[in-house]
Amino acid sequence: MIIEFLQQADVNPGSRAIYQKCIRYFFSWMVRTGRKPASTTRADIIDYKTELLEVKKLSTHSVALYMAVLKQYFKYVERVGFFKSDPTLGVRIPRRTAKVQKYPIDLQLLKELADHIGSNTPEARRDQAIIFLGFSLGLRNIEISRLTLGDITINGGEVQAKVKGKGSKYTPVQMVIPSHTWKLICEYFKKDRPFNKPLAELISKSELRDTPLFTRFKRKKHIKEATLQPGSISIIISGRLRAFGLGPNYTAHSLRHGLAFHLLKLNLDLHSIKRIMRHHSISTTQLYLISVEDELPLETEKYLLALK
Repeated sequence: MIIEFLQQADVNPGSRAIYQKCIRYFFSWMVRTGRKPASTTRADIIDYKTELLEVKKLSTHSVALYMAVLKQYFKYVERVGFFKSDPTLGVRIPRRTAKVQKYPIDLQLLKELADHIGSNTPEARRDQAIIFLGFSLGLRNIEISRLTLGDITINGGEVQAKVKGKGSKYTPVQMVIPSHTWKLICEYFKKDRPFNKPLAELISKSELRDTPLFTRFKRKKHIKEATLQPGSISIIISGRLRAFGLGPNYTAHSLRHGLAFHLLKLNLDLHSIKRIMRHHSISTTQLYLISVEDELPLETEKYLLALK
Protein backbone atom coordinates (compact mmCIF):
# COMPACT_ATOMS: atom_id res chain seq x y z
CA MET A 1 0.00 0.00 0.00
CA ILE A 2 2.91 2.35 0.71
CA ILE A 3 4.28 1.80 -2.79
CA GLU A 4 0.88 2.55 -4.37
CA PHE A 5 0.57 5.73 -2.33
CA LEU A 6 4.04 6.92 -3.34
CA GLN A 7 3.37 6.17 -7.00
CA GLN A 8 0.22 8.26 -7.10
CA ALA A 9 1.71 11.19 -5.12
CA ASP A 10 2.25 14.20 -7.40
CA VAL A 11 5.62 15.20 -5.95
CA ASN A 12 9.24 15.30 -7.09
CA PRO A 13 11.58 12.32 -6.43
CA GLY A 14 13.19 14.03 -3.44
CA SER A 15 9.84 14.58 -1.73
CA ARG A 16 8.78 11.03 -2.56
CA ALA A 17 11.85 9.70 -0.74
CA ILE A 18 10.97 11.83 2.30
CA TYR A 19 7.37 10.54 2.22
CA GLN A 20 8.64 6.96 2.20
CA LYS A 21 10.96 7.62 5.13
CA CYS A 22 8.19 9.22 7.21
CA ILE A 23 5.70 6.42 6.59
CA ARG A 24 8.17 3.58 7.18
CA TYR A 25 9.35 5.21 10.41
CA PHE A 26 5.77 5.33 11.67
CA PHE A 27 5.09 1.67 10.95
CA SER A 28 8.41 0.58 12.44
CA TRP A 29 7.40 2.49 15.59
CA MET A 30 4.03 0.72 15.58
CA VAL A 31 5.72 -2.72 15.44
CA ARG A 32 8.36 -1.75 18.00
CA THR A 33 5.70 -0.70 20.50
CA GLY A 34 3.62 -3.86 20.01
CA ARG A 35 0.80 -2.29 18.02
CA LYS A 36 -0.96 -3.57 14.91
CA PRO A 37 -0.28 -1.42 11.81
CA ALA A 38 -3.30 -2.86 9.98
CA SER A 39 -5.63 -1.53 12.67
CA THR A 40 -4.07 1.86 13.43
CA THR A 41 -6.27 3.99 15.69
CA ARG A 42 -6.49 7.69 16.45
CA ALA A 43 -4.93 6.96 19.86
CA ASP A 44 -1.92 5.41 18.09
CA ILE A 45 -1.47 8.57 16.02
CA ILE A 46 -1.63 10.80 19.10
CA ASP A 47 0.85 8.58 20.98
CA TYR A 48 3.18 8.70 17.98
CA LYS A 49 3.03 12.49 17.86
CA THR A 50 3.82 12.62 21.57
CA GLU A 51 6.76 10.26 21.00
CA LEU A 52 8.22 12.55 18.33
CA LEU A 53 7.78 15.69 20.42
CA GLU A 54 8.61 14.56 23.95
CA VAL A 55 10.86 11.49 23.55
CA LYS A 56 12.65 12.08 20.27
CA LYS A 57 12.68 15.83 20.97
CA LEU A 58 12.17 16.66 17.30
CA SER A 59 11.45 20.25 16.34
CA THR A 60 7.84 21.25 15.73
CA HIS A 61 8.79 21.76 12.07
CA SER A 62 9.98 18.15 11.75
CA VAL A 63 6.99 16.74 13.63
CA ALA A 64 4.64 18.78 11.45
CA LEU A 65 6.27 17.21 8.38
CA TYR A 66 5.93 13.64 9.73
CA MET A 67 2.30 14.21 10.68
CA ALA A 68 1.38 15.90 7.40
CA VAL A 69 2.73 12.93 5.44
CA LEU A 70 0.79 10.49 7.65
CA LYS A 71 -2.39 12.46 7.10
CA GLN A 72 -1.94 12.26 3.35
CA TYR A 73 -1.19 8.54 3.52
CA PHE A 74 -4.19 7.59 5.64
CA LYS A 75 -6.48 9.83 3.61
CA TYR A 76 -5.37 7.83 0.57
CA VAL A 77 -5.81 4.37 2.15
CA GLU A 78 -9.28 5.36 3.33
CA ARG A 79 -10.17 6.54 -0.17
CA VAL A 80 -9.11 3.24 -1.76
CA GLY A 81 -11.00 1.25 0.89
CA PHE A 82 -8.08 -0.24 2.82
CA PHE A 83 -9.17 1.56 6.02
CA LYS A 84 -12.80 2.19 6.96
CA SER A 85 -11.94 5.53 8.55
CA ASP A 86 -8.96 7.89 8.65
CA PRO A 87 -7.24 7.56 12.08
CA THR A 88 -5.51 10.91 11.65
CA LEU A 89 -8.81 12.77 11.36
CA GLY A 90 -8.97 15.49 14.01
CA VAL A 91 -5.36 15.01 15.16
CA ARG A 92 -3.71 18.40 15.23
CA ILE A 93 -0.45 19.06 13.45
CA PRO A 94 1.99 20.99 15.67
CA ARG A 95 2.21 24.61 14.66
CA ARG A 96 5.48 25.28 12.92
CA THR A 97 7.67 27.95 14.41
CA ALA A 98 8.17 30.55 11.71
CA LYS A 99 11.78 31.26 10.95
CA VAL A 100 12.31 34.34 8.85
CA GLN A 101 15.54 35.86 7.64
CA LYS A 102 16.43 38.65 10.06
CA TYR A 103 18.67 40.65 7.78
CA PRO A 104 17.42 41.73 4.36
CA ILE A 105 19.83 43.21 1.83
CA ASP A 106 18.91 46.80 0.98
CA LEU A 107 19.78 48.72 -2.18
CA GLN A 108 22.85 50.41 -0.71
CA LEU A 109 24.26 47.11 0.51
CA LEU A 110 23.49 45.56 -2.88
CA LYS A 111 25.49 48.25 -4.68
CA GLU A 112 28.42 47.86 -2.31
CA LEU A 113 28.32 44.09 -2.78
CA ALA A 114 28.36 44.52 -6.57
CA ASP A 115 31.41 46.82 -6.35
CA HIS A 116 33.17 44.20 -4.21
CA ILE A 117 32.40 41.37 -6.64
CA GLY A 118 33.50 43.37 -9.69
CA SER A 119 33.16 42.15 -13.27
CA ASN A 120 36.66 41.04 -14.23
CA THR A 121 36.07 37.26 -14.28
CA PRO A 122 33.41 34.97 -15.78
CA GLU A 123 32.30 33.92 -12.30
CA ALA A 124 31.99 37.54 -11.18
CA ARG A 125 29.84 38.49 -14.19
CA ARG A 126 27.58 35.47 -13.73
CA ASP A 127 27.26 35.94 -9.97
CA GLN A 128 26.42 39.64 -10.30
CA ALA A 129 23.67 38.79 -12.79
CA ILE A 130 22.26 36.11 -10.44
CA ILE A 131 22.34 38.40 -7.40
CA PHE A 132 20.67 41.37 -9.13
CA LEU A 133 18.04 39.12 -10.72
CA GLY A 134 17.32 37.48 -7.37
CA PHE A 135 16.86 40.87 -5.71
CA SER A 136 15.01 42.75 -8.46
CA LEU A 137 12.40 40.01 -8.99
CA GLY A 138 12.49 38.51 -5.48
CA LEU A 139 13.29 35.09 -6.90
CA ARG A 140 13.79 31.91 -4.92
CA ASN A 141 16.85 29.81 -5.75
CA ILE A 142 14.65 27.21 -7.45
CA GLU A 143 13.08 29.92 -9.62
CA ILE A 144 16.49 31.18 -10.74
CA SER A 145 17.60 27.63 -11.48
CA ARG A 146 14.52 26.91 -13.62
CA LEU A 147 14.91 29.92 -15.92
CA THR A 148 15.73 29.11 -19.54
CA LEU A 149 16.14 31.17 -22.71
CA GLY A 150 12.61 30.17 -23.67
CA ASP A 151 11.31 31.96 -20.58
CA ILE A 152 12.65 35.33 -21.74
CA THR A 153 10.59 37.59 -24.03
CA ILE A 154 11.07 41.14 -25.30
CA ASN A 155 7.96 43.19 -26.05
CA GLY A 156 8.33 46.81 -27.10
CA GLY A 157 11.67 47.13 -25.39
CA GLU A 158 10.38 45.60 -22.14
CA VAL A 159 12.14 42.38 -21.10
CA GLN A 160 10.05 39.82 -19.24
CA ALA A 161 10.84 36.51 -17.57
CA LYS A 162 8.37 33.67 -17.11
CA VAL A 163 8.98 32.72 -13.49
CA LYS A 164 8.21 29.09 -12.64
CA GLY A 165 7.56 28.80 -8.91
CA LYS A 166 8.56 26.22 -6.33
CA GLY A 167 7.07 22.75 -6.11
CA SER A 168 5.66 20.52 -8.82
CA LYS A 169 2.42 22.52 -9.12
CA TYR A 170 2.88 26.17 -9.99
CA THR A 171 1.39 28.85 -12.21
CA PRO A 172 4.07 30.65 -14.25
CA VAL A 173 4.16 34.42 -13.68
CA GLN A 174 5.46 37.03 -16.13
CA MET A 175 7.79 39.52 -14.43
CA VAL A 176 9.65 42.51 -15.86
CA ILE A 177 13.45 42.39 -15.68
CA PRO A 178 14.87 45.85 -14.87
CA SER A 179 17.21 47.33 -17.48
CA HIS A 180 20.33 47.23 -15.27
CA THR A 181 19.76 43.55 -14.42
CA TRP A 182 19.14 42.72 -18.08
CA LYS A 183 22.38 44.47 -19.02
CA LEU A 184 24.30 42.29 -16.55
CA ILE A 185 22.73 39.11 -17.96
CA CYS A 186 23.55 40.18 -21.54
CA GLU A 187 27.16 40.94 -20.58
CA TYR A 188 27.48 37.49 -19.00
CA PHE A 189 26.15 35.81 -22.14
CA LYS A 190 28.27 37.92 -24.47
CA LYS A 191 31.56 37.23 -22.73
CA ASP A 192 31.14 33.90 -20.98
CA ARG A 193 28.64 31.68 -22.82
CA PRO A 194 29.58 29.75 -26.01
CA PHE A 195 27.14 31.36 -28.45
CA ASN A 196 28.94 34.43 -29.87
CA LYS A 197 25.62 36.15 -30.50
CA PRO A 198 23.64 38.81 -28.62
CA LEU A 199 21.24 37.39 -26.07
CA ALA A 200 18.32 39.16 -27.76
CA GLU A 201 18.93 36.97 -30.83
CA LEU A 202 19.37 33.74 -28.89
CA ILE A 203 16.02 33.90 -27.10
CA SER A 204 14.18 33.80 -30.44
CA LYS A 205 15.72 30.47 -31.49
CA SER A 206 13.42 27.53 -30.80
CA GLU A 207 16.31 25.04 -30.56
CA LEU A 208 17.70 27.02 -27.59
CA ARG A 209 14.44 27.31 -25.61
CA ASP A 210 15.56 24.81 -22.98
CA THR A 211 19.04 26.31 -22.57
CA PRO A 212 19.48 27.28 -18.89
CA LEU A 213 19.96 30.97 -18.18
CA PHE A 214 22.72 30.25 -15.66
CA THR A 215 25.18 27.36 -15.76
CA ARG A 216 28.20 25.97 -14.02
CA PHE A 217 31.50 26.80 -15.68
CA LYS A 218 33.09 23.93 -17.56
CA ARG A 219 36.49 22.89 -16.31
CA LYS A 220 37.01 20.54 -19.27
CA LYS A 221 36.06 21.10 -22.89
CA HIS A 222 34.17 17.83 -23.30
CA ILE A 223 31.85 18.57 -20.38
CA LYS A 224 28.50 20.05 -21.43
CA GLU A 225 27.02 23.14 -19.83
CA ALA A 226 24.98 22.14 -16.79
CA THR A 227 22.14 23.97 -15.08
CA LEU A 228 23.01 25.60 -11.79
CA GLN A 229 20.98 23.72 -9.19
CA PRO A 230 19.25 25.61 -6.33
CA GLY A 231 21.82 24.38 -3.80
CA SER A 232 24.68 25.62 -5.96
CA ILE A 233 23.02 29.03 -6.33
CA SER A 234 22.66 29.24 -2.55
CA ILE A 235 26.35 28.39 -2.09
CA ILE A 236 27.41 30.97 -4.69
CA ILE A 237 25.40 33.79 -3.15
CA SER A 238 26.34 32.90 0.43
CA GLY A 239 29.99 32.69 -0.60
CA ARG A 240 29.85 36.18 -2.08
CA LEU A 241 28.18 37.53 1.06
CA ARG A 242 30.82 35.95 3.33
CA ALA A 243 33.66 37.27 1.17
CA PHE A 244 32.11 40.72 1.50
CA GLY A 245 32.21 40.35 5.28
CA LEU A 246 28.55 39.66 6.07
CA GLY A 247 27.71 37.12 8.76
CA PRO A 248 25.62 33.94 8.63
CA ASN A 249 22.35 35.85 9.09
CA TYR A 250 22.75 36.95 5.48
CA THR A 251 21.90 34.21 3.00
CA ALA A 252 20.61 33.86 -0.56
CA HIS A 253 17.13 34.40 0.87
CA SER A 254 18.22 37.87 2.01
CA LEU A 255 17.83 39.03 -1.61
CA ARG A 256 14.18 37.98 -1.74
CA HIS A 257 13.54 39.34 1.74
CA GLY A 258 15.33 42.54 0.70
CA LEU A 259 12.90 43.19 -2.14
CA ALA A 260 9.91 42.77 0.19
CA PHE A 261 11.55 45.11 2.72
CA HIS A 262 12.30 47.65 -0.03
CA LEU A 263 8.71 47.60 -1.31
CA LEU A 264 7.29 48.09 2.15
CA LYS A 265 9.61 51.03 2.81
CA LEU A 266 8.21 52.54 -0.40
CA ASN A 267 4.84 52.32 1.37
CA LEU A 268 3.42 49.68 -0.98
CA ASP A 269 0.51 47.88 0.63
CA LEU A 270 0.97 44.30 1.80
CA HIS A 271 -1.51 42.83 -0.65
CA SER A 272 0.48 44.24 -3.57
CA ILE A 273 3.71 42.91 -2.03
CA LYS A 274 2.05 39.51 -1.58
CA ARG A 275 1.26 39.44 -5.30
CA ILE A 276 4.79 40.49 -6.31
CA MET A 277 6.40 37.96 -3.96
CA ARG A 278 4.01 35.22 -5.19
CA HIS A 279 2.93 34.24 -1.67
CA HIS A 280 -0.14 32.05 -1.28
CA SER A 281 -1.12 33.74 1.97
CA ILE A 282 -0.89 37.31 3.29
CA SER A 283 0.33 35.86 6.60
CA THR A 284 3.54 34.74 4.89
CA THR A 285 4.14 38.29 3.68
CA GLN A 286 3.62 39.57 7.22
CA LEU A 287 6.18 37.07 8.57
CA TYR A 288 8.76 38.27 6.07
CA LEU A 289 8.41 41.83 7.24
CA ILE A 290 7.67 41.51 10.95
CA SER A 291 11.32 42.13 11.88
CA VAL A 292 11.54 45.53 10.18
CA GLU A 293 8.51 47.29 11.63
CA ASP A 294 10.61 49.85 13.48
CA GLU A 295 11.91 51.23 10.19
CA LEU A 296 8.56 51.49 8.41
CA PRO A 297 6.77 54.71 7.48
CA LEU A 298 4.07 55.49 10.02
CA GLU A 299 1.21 54.89 7.56
CA THR A 300 2.52 51.45 6.61
CA GLU A 301 3.16 50.52 10.23
CA LYS A 302 -0.49 51.30 11.05
CA TYR A 303 -1.57 49.20 8.06
CA LEU A 304 0.50 46.23 9.25
CA LEU A 305 -0.94 46.51 12.76
CA ALA A 306 -4.43 46.64 11.33
CA LEU A 307 -3.84 43.43 9.40
CA LYS A 308 -2.76 41.67 12.58
